[in-house]
Amino acid sequence: MYQAPSQQLLSFNSTSKDSGKCDNCNGHGIVENIYENALFTNKSLSSIDCVNLKFDEKGGYYKYIFLPHGDVVRECKKANIDITKSYFEITKDAQDFVKEIFFTRMIKHKNKDSISIFWHTEICPICNGTRLNYKANAIKLFDKNISEMLNLSVDEALVFLKDKPLHHKKILDILESLKLATLGYLTLNRTLTTLSGGESQRLKLSLILHSKYNDLLYILDEPSSGLHPYNNMQIFSIISQIAKQKNTILISEHNEFYKQHSDLFIELGKGSGINGGEIIHCGKYNKKDNSLNIKYRESKDIDLKQAISLKNVTCNNIKDEDFIFPLNCLIAVSGVSGSGKSSLLKGVLLPLCEQYIQIKTINTDLAQKVENLDSINNIAYLGQEQIHSNSRSIVATYLGIFDRIRDLYASLDKSLDSGYFSFNSKVGQCESCAGSGSVDENICPICMGSGYKNIVLSIKYNNLNILEFLETELSIIKKIFNDSKLSLVIDTLDRLGLSYLSFGRRVDSLSGGESQRLRLAKQMLSNEKNIKKGNFIFILDEPSKGLDSISIQKLYNLFDDIISHNNTIIVIEHNLNVIRNADFIIDIGVGAGANGGKNIFSGCWEDFLHCKDSITAQFINGKIESKITNITNNNNLTSRQYNFDVSKYPFNKFLLNDKHFSIEQDFTANYEIESRKNYLYFKSFDELLKYGSQIDKKNFYFNPLIEFLYKFEKVPASIKTKILKKHKNILDSKDDWHCIIPAKSLLEAYQKGLGIVYVLNNNNIESILSTRFISLEQKIIGAPIINPKTFSLYFNRCEYCDGAAKLDVYDKNLIIQDTSKSILDSNFLKFKLNLKLKTIISKFKSEGLFDFTQSFDSLNNKEQNIFLYGFIEYEFLKPNGRINAKGDYIRWEGLYTYIYYHLDFIQNAREIIDSKHKIDCPFCAKGLKKELQFYGYNGKSIVDYY
Repeated sequence: MYQAPSQQLLSFNSTSKDSGKCDNCNGHGIVENIYENALFTNKSLSSIDCVNLKFDEKGGYYKYIFLPHGDVVRECKKANIDITKSYFEITKDAQDFVKEIFFTRMIKHKNKDSISIFWHTEICPICNGTRLNYKANAIKLFDKNISEMLNLSVDEALVFLKDKPLHHKKILDILESLKLATLGYLTLNRTLTTLSGGESQRLKLSLILHSKYNDLLYILDEPSSGLHPYNNMQIFSIISQIAKQKNTILISEHNEFYKQHSDLFIELGKGSGINGGEIIHCGKYNKKDNSLNIKYRESKDIDLKQAISLKNVTCNNIKDEDFIFPLNCLIAVSGVSGSGKSSLLKGVLLPLCEQYIQIKTINTDLAQKVENLDSINNIAYLGQEQIHSNSRSIVATYLGIFDRIRDLYASLDKSLDSGYFSFNSKVGQCESCAGSGSVDENICPICMGSGYKNIVLSIKYNNLNILEFLETELSIIKKIFNDSKLSLVIDTLDRLGLSYLSFGRRVDSLSGGESQRLRLAKQMLSNEKNIKKGNFIFILDEPSKGLDSISIQKLYNLFDDIISHNNTIIVIEHNLNVIRNADFIIDIGVGAGANGGKNIFSGCWEDFLHCKDSITAQFINGKIESKITNITNNNNLTSRQYNFDVSKYPFNKFLLNDKHFSIEQDFTANYEIESRKNYLYFKSFDELLKYGSQIDKKNFYFNPLIEFLYKFEKVPASIKTKILKKHKNILDSKDDWHCIIPAKSLLEAYQKGLGIVYVLNNNNIESILSTRFISLEQKIIGAPIINPKTFSLYFNRCEYCDGAAKLDVYDKNLIIQDTSKSILDSNFLKFKLNLKLKTIISKFKSEGLFDFTQSFDSLNNKEQNIFLYGFIEYEFLKPNGRINAKGDYIRWEGLYTYIYYHLDFIQNAREIIDSKHKIDCPFCAKGLKKELQFYGYNGKSIVDYY
């Protein structure tokens, strides 16, 4: 049976019932199977040693898969299989039966190290790797089915389709872009996970080439990462072409080729962390690269008799090649991107060593003969994968040292266990922000961004609380904390040039080079015992990625220390200086894909220079000229105009001038809040404490509602009741702004009042001491911390108008008929409309926020604005509502929004729509939050610039 052609039929990813994906492999093209030669032994099936699985004598089953050997024997007898024979002596059908017994148990645990060595993937025997079934492959275009078409290379497909009557010509543009990106050799069915770093980079850039836009800014983070010098020439040629299309390219790079060929070179320094950030050069790059001539480390003696030897290696594009890996030295594996370096190390050497270390067997599918694996005790591999982190991951958690830090602090106070010192634990984290330090992208008004409760921050170790400890540079921590575990971690990071970091630094804020070194540090710490034990192989995929020359020199010292314990380091590298400083070099090539996979050279640096077949050696000898190729010759790509007219967009003129950045920074550094009668403002707690300590016989109070008054001038009754239940001696519980409670000290009043202290004399407020803006008269409280974001429209914009300073409104005279009535009255609107707002209005009235059962005329100006435009500060979960379901909340969206939702039911809808116009947003100050009107500098507020 065949079916009509459709997109679903020709897709192996479609979930439709009409999908043409192969049922056997579920559209993957490969199936998982047991590697028989590794799992089964030559012992009879009646023996527990018939497989290379560890056996639990007490439990009577094979470990990890919980399969009793008795079950295997019983099932074999039922199937009339001779258990006196080994697996390899029984028939093929019998083998399939026995293998299925183990397969069903092992597949659930295939990711465990002890099981994964018996697992491998093979091409699906039903679809032959095409991923599609016979129905999909029955459809032909120009005498080729879709699998045959996808099996073509980019170059072949371009030639094949060029003169064909295509319905969509766009495919030719895409193929042309891929060809210009020097990816013409890739087949169209090549999976992205199998691409090398260089191929992935060129693929991304080909998409930009295909877009053909101009007048755009592209920011590229280390495009040279994972690329051979030859590939970098290709990449830079593409980048140059994109720039020629009237685009601007901003590149973050350490690569010398990119520096030398840039139009403008900006160097930041002089050091890292707090020692960096300065522009030390801006202009043409005028340094000459002499790194090839510099030998940073002393070469080790090579003993090929004690080397690991691999004969007839086959993996991906490597076919029947021989390789040798000398031990106790630094080996560099070089070659153009896609030549087969990762296939050799990750695909062959790593699994061979792992399997032999565990079960002393060899996978002959990877290499026909292997020698000297007895010389190693362990092996580890560090690839180029990104650090998998979330927004709460910090250096301490990533390295696994945070538990030790928390234990140190917990030992100081028996009433607090280590959980209190984790911002991920409910017992110690700030309840308002759940330990994140922010609420709705603003600094948490309760913990001031710390993420911790005050009780946690009161515990100090060597005069630092947990937050201060996490924010202190590691180089300083090492001097003041005498702890062996901390010292080991800090020493490791210091040797990698990372001692300027702090334990609390967020992992997702690290640069590429910092991330690379942090990953290396973690591997070293987790393999510390293996390194000291010796006979350990450490495989590193481009350890110099993202590093400058100084950081690379530190790597060499680290490498030599590891090697000194009789260990071996093997690096996949494109950095010519790292190759220069290696003790042994393996060069794979000549080219990429089918043109690679050959062992071009194995030996020392001096001999490598004379290798005529190696592209790497040719580069080193200057035989291949470092130049940018014009890739636009004879191609059909034309620029697409993309004109950006500023005048057509409602941008504030202040923001179109780059001076606004410096003005915002000036305000951050120099702002002042004018101290008015009864209000005294301070820029720091120390200043406030110094002043407050001079006050004689005064009473200090705090308002427990400050967090909520920061959001809105009234606190919802349900929240207020819950908060006040925890307190006694409340001075005035009816007035939210005067709802104050006595404190035992100035410090307690400051902390519990979130930066605001009430000073009373005879139960009257004499003054307010504060490190944040507050006005009882205007009912405004400012942000808890002032920083550059405070004066930025992007970060501190009005949430009602989203910083535009304008709101779209209708003519309310076309909507409201009688303002002396409430919206619940029948004649309030000019038309009949059942809005069903009674429940919403009743809820907000009961919370004491506003009462829309009153007439519109009786509402004050602020309440009328809320009535018309909505209220975003608070919403309330319905009874039995789901917390994560947006529709389960009661919210006031504003009359104009409700009218917009119901325009289809209103007779004069067209007239209302046509009346739409803009007004100044009544909730803000020119798009900024109103508090910014009160911060002054040079006689102006930041609002005056808008």
